[in-house]
Amino acid sequence: MVPNHQRDMLYLLKSNQEINRAFFDRNCVVNKTEKKDYGYLLNSCKQDNCKERNSELVKIEDENEELWLMGTMPGFKKMWTGANDIENEGQWIWTSDNTTLQYARWNPEQPDNFNREEHCVVIYYDGVRLSKTFEMEQNEFPVRSGMDDPNTKWRHGKPDYTVVNNKFMREKSKNHQTGSLEKTVEDLVKSWEMESSHKYDLKIFEIEQGVRQGGAISADLYKLYVNPLLNILSGTGLGGHIGDIGCCAPTCADDVAIISNNPMELQMLIDIAANFSKREGYTLQPTKSVVIPISTSTKSIEIDENYWNINKNPMPVVEHSTHIGIQKCQKNSAKLTAEENMKKARRSLYSLMGTGLHGKNGLDPGTAITILYTYVMPILTYGLEILLPSGRILDTIHQFHKKMIKQILSLAKNTADPAVYILSGSLPMEAELHLKALSLYGNITRADRSTIEWRLAERQLHLKTNQSNSWFIQIKKICLKYDILDCQDFLNNPLGKLQWKSLITKKIHTYWNDKINKESEKYSSLKYISGEYMAKRIHPILTTNTSNCRDIIKLPIRTRFATGNYILQTNRAKFNQNDVSAVCRVCGKEDETISHFLISCTPLEAERMSLLKSLREQYIKVLELLNINMHDIDVDFIHVIINPYHLDWTTISKDGDFYFQVNGGKKFTGEDNVELGNYNMMLLDSPFIDVSKETHDSSHDLFKKAFPEGFPWEVLDVLSGPPIVSFTWRHWTKWTGPYKDQKPTGENIEMVGSCVAEVTSDMKIKYIQVFFDPNPVMAKLTGYKCPLSLIK
Repeated sequence: MVPNHQRDMLYLLKSNQEINRAFFDRNCVVNKTEKKDYGYLLNSCKQDNCKERNSELVKIEDENEELWLMGTMPGFKKMWTGANDIENEGQWIWTSDNTTLQYARWNPEQPDNFNREEHCVVIYYDGVRLSKTFEMEQNEFPVRSGMDDPNTKWRHGKPDYTVVNNKFMREKSKNHQTGSLEKTVEDLVKSWEMESSHKYDLKIFEIEQGVRQGGAISADLYKLYVNPLLNILSGTGLGGHIGDIGCCAPTCADDVAIISNNPMELQMLIDIAANFSKREGYTLQPTKSVVIPISTSTKSIEIDENYWNINKNPMPVVEHSTHIGIQKCQKNSAKLTAEENMKKARRSLYSLMGTGLHGKNGLDPGTAITILYTYVMPILTYGLEILLPSGRILDTIHQFHKKMIKQILSLAKNTADPAVYILSGSLPMEAELHLKALSLYGNITRADRSTIEWRLAERQLHLKTNQSNSWFIQIKKICLKYDILDCQDFLNNPLGKLQWKSLITKKIHTYWNDKINKESEKYSSLKYISGEYMAKRIHPILTTNTSNCRDIIKLPIRTRFATGNYILQTNRAKFNQNDVSAVCRVCGKEDETISHFLISCTPLEAERMSLLKSLREQYIKVLELLNINMHDIDVDFIHVIINPYHLDWTTISKDGDFYFQVNGGKKFTGEDNVELGNYNMMLLDSPFIDVSKETHDSSHDLFKKAFPEGFPWEVLDVLSGPPIVSFTWRHWTKWTGPYKDQKPTGENIEMVGSCVAEVTSDMKIKYIQVFFDPNPVMAKLTGYKCPLSLIK
């Protein structure tokens, strides 16, 4: 509906005339642009003027015809149709056949019957914004005319309208199988919506978070616009080449870089891109369209000022600019990109402080490290797998990375580097970048052989020497470092995505596990955690089974002991230039060492008595379970207090399928082992001992007294290798202590048998099957000559 005054209009008439017509389903549409008053329109609705033209006002029968009209008649924003309510107010019909109008909705506050004289229907459109569409009832697409609120928004919290040229809808229609406007718009909106699901719950839920203006539709824009442009640019044969491989326009999404070593060719390619943008109806960003001169040889070409231009506007010549998020310049691309990444990562850290990512009074370390690697590390490492920084640049990134972890874990500034990685389970930045670079190379190997990337990889790996600065040669060196087969072989025989990822992850983790563990052994301050680094696994001393802030605050104290940064009086006396006493200020009796502070200081005895007793009992139980001699019990006990996990069963599979079996009998789990003890499980079927009357502690006490020198287990001969390992063994010692009421004889005690065990790919034991006869040894210990005498 329109106000009653003169306008420029487009009359849509189905006509048989042969003038100025376009076809849709064998019907004609006459374009007539005149200034007419409202009375003429009313007469047209009554078809008086139409008869003079041997025509009738058009009936838009479906959405396909409406889409066709939009694309066929550019420049018109108002289209009068053959629908009116002249006969009965509010009852809208098509004048051509008197059928009812089937619009799903009117514009807001329409129809309003302006001045009680409006009867005709007009369709407004502006770009992709329509005033009327043939919609299904379930559709929720907003309808916007040129006169309503400009702040109309998409549903589900999507951003304001993105206004594009109407050619965009025409291109979308060409690429759509049905050609349906309704279906095209519906697919567009659905593609803009985000959905997700939790890994344990397959129910899909919508993410109602908006995006920046233009961000929602940008994916569709670059697919329709950039791909044809790249085909045109590459088809010219102009621009940069590596050998015979043309690479004139490296592109990511809608970020295009044009490369050429000839100034005239570069201007020609710029003109092609500019003309293409005019033809397709989109605008190039002038502030981002710049020229970066790069010298590839000692010879240089003098270029006049303002030589390059775009749309007759001079293009600025700059020293550096951003392309796909990477700072590009002649010499310092890696440095500038690393500095920019560190700035962004620092801002991300500040923004996450509200979630509790701020040291000892925040989240627990495990959660904090997870957040760090989810939100900050991708920003810090972005684009660096392409540039592969080294030397001082890599050292700077290393320092920034370690500083972040130290702040989050509340570690001292002077904490040894291996401790940072051991506690957090983080990989060094060098390893992170190598992992990303090799992952990218894996994508290239799996690409089609006609792609530029695959062809470049084949050429560079064949022709370039190890002294080359080519990215592919750097990848070759990385593969050699991690003992990966010649990377050139993977071009012809590429691994699947998961296989490649598993291979490079295992190789890199193994390399850095060994390297960091060996380095940690060189630091005396790390003796309590040395050799315990495992990539991507946070150290157990930083784990907590509660989210209580009090417990989390205590963790930094433990890490200070574990890393040798807890300042005792002996440290002050050793490193202070003044004469400082090393004697404990609490008791004043002994030097304040770790042993004294944790175990011997008498004023602290009352608070730690019960805890130390419980810890000592558990510690002795573990030592006996693992057949470890109890030498230097105080020193080892301090190790348990600071890091009780150094005696963890690191060789046992933790997938829940481990079991221990004796002579084909009952299968015991790891929990059974802890509860019953080794001796009770091994002697379960022996007639010389009733294990039901023995506990874990009593059985170990029994044999500890009988064999005070220990009862070592020795492998005699390995019969088969992994994954199924079989070997023979023996237990041996001297009987020098009493066994119950039997006195020792001092004779040698030996027990022999065989064992079968299965190990996983990372050499963790899945099960152990032991076969032996315990009765000869038990007969000696109990004084029985024949086991048959025990049978009643």
